[in-house]
Amino acid sequence: MAQTDRMIRCSEVESLCGIARSTIYTWIARGEFPPPVRLGTRNVAWRESDVAEWLQRRSDWRIHDGASRKAQRLTGDSAKNPTI
Repeated sequence: MAQTDRMIRCSEVESLCGIARSTIYTWIARGEFPPPVRLGTRNVAWRESDVAEWLQRRSDWRIHDGASRKAQRLTGDSAKNPTI
C-alpha cells in the first residue's frame, strides 16, 4: 500500500524553510523551489516530501559549497575566484 503524502500550507512551508512567502513565490518563478499543488480556486499547498527533498538538496549544496570555499582559502585560489 502506498503511503499518502501530507499536504502543507504556505505558513508551514515558511516555518520549515525559514523563508518569507514572497521569497517562496520568487523562487518558484525562477524554478528554484517546488511549485504548490492547487487545491481549489484560491487554495494551494505543497507536498511535504517535495519540500523535504528541496531542503535536503539545499543542505547538501551548502555543505559542498562551504567545503569548496574552504579549499579555495587553503590553496590560495580565493584571490583568483572571489566569492563576494
